[in-house]
Amino acid sequence: MRYNCWRHDTPITLAQKGFWILLALLIPINPEEPDNFIFGYVETGETPINTVIKATQEEAGVEINNIVQMGYILAEKKVETSSNKKHPKVSTINTAINIYHSFVTSVSSNWNKQETQHRQVLNSKNTKKILSKRNDNNQLVQILDYVAEYVKKLILKIEFEFKKKAYNPTLPTSQVFNFTKNKEGMYCIVRDFNEQHFSLPGGGCDLGESWENCSIRETLEETQMETSNTKIIGVYVLSYMAQTGALHQVQHIRTLSNCDETIEFITR
Repeated sequence: MRYNCWRHDTPITLAQKGFWILLALLIPINPEEPDNFIFGYVETGETPINTVIKATQEEAGVEINNIVQMGYILAEKKVETSSNKKHPKVSTINTAINIYHSFVTSVSSNWNKQETQHRQVLNSKNTKKILSKRNDNNQLVQILDYVAEYVKKLILKIEFEFKKKAYNPTLPTSQVFNFTKNKEGMYCIVRDFNEQHFSLPGGGCDLGESWENCSIRETLEETQMETSNTKIIGVYVLSYMAQTGALHQVQHIRTLSNCDETIEFITR
């Protein structure tokens, strides 16, 4: 049977936000279902890609681009085609579940939580930990691994370009790191439990979070310091390059803020 003859019921997309090695995924969580990737049912007259775009907007409140089909899963469903209970006729419906990869370009401001309880941006390790709890023989984990390897081959290189005070509102911000300055003109650096070297306080932006709120939140979480007068001092633009040129772009922001009071640091 030809692929075009199969029904396309539930295309799945792995929407990526941030550094591609981490493969940060949006995983909507339905109150009545276990954790899952973003998916939707193809309606009459609708293409699978249109379904992916619509489902991503509805379930996660984000806009995506560069949608690429990575493969598909073949599924069979037995359906009774007669009302004779003693000798029912059973037919087989072949279904193709398309697997797509995409990039997050923006977060919708008017997202209404109707189909999902909340959404998360996770790295590959934490995504696997959550998906491993599903009772599906690790099928979604296998999809994650397959797409991760496919994306590595798709992206030839990553180009970095530093731009001083050049925030671009049209590019998604994936992370913010902050220079925190106290009254004596000294700066704060941090070291995580699993790290050997010190770095600036900071981290990944939550969905819909502004660069300023991200800087304030991450600094407070990692240094236990409240900051003020946060401003941008520079931006790293990351371009994911494929054979056809720039596949996707995000920005990493560096901020500078003031800390009026340094409190006793409690290790957490």
